[in-house]
Amino acid sequence: VGAIVLSAVLGARSGRGMRRDAATAFPAIVYGCTWSVGTVAIVVLGLGLLANGMDAALARIFFPTALVLFAGLMFVVGAAVWRAVPMLILGGWIVVVAAAAPFFGYP
Repeated sequence: VGAIVLSAVLGARSGRGMRRDAATAFPAIVYGCTWSVGTVAIVVLGLGLLANGMDAALARIFFPTALVLFAGLMFVVGAAVWRAVPMLILGGWIVVVAAAAPFFGYP
């Protein structure tokens, strides 16, 4: 909860003093909100899978892998929105790591 509040405060303050029109602000608002909505959706999906019989050992692989995969995909989408090549490279690498991680099991 503290991390959510801190992120919200810092995110709101980071744009202070910058002028944006609606066309510029919309992608940033949607992108920022998608992080929270997507993370909650993945957690709810995992809890639903647990409620329907997913093994606890599989859950230990699912949750971190799904959340890291989501973060990588969000970086790739952010790179497309803001034309940021470093963000694309980082996001691509994160996606590759998340896709490979389940094959190595839980530590």
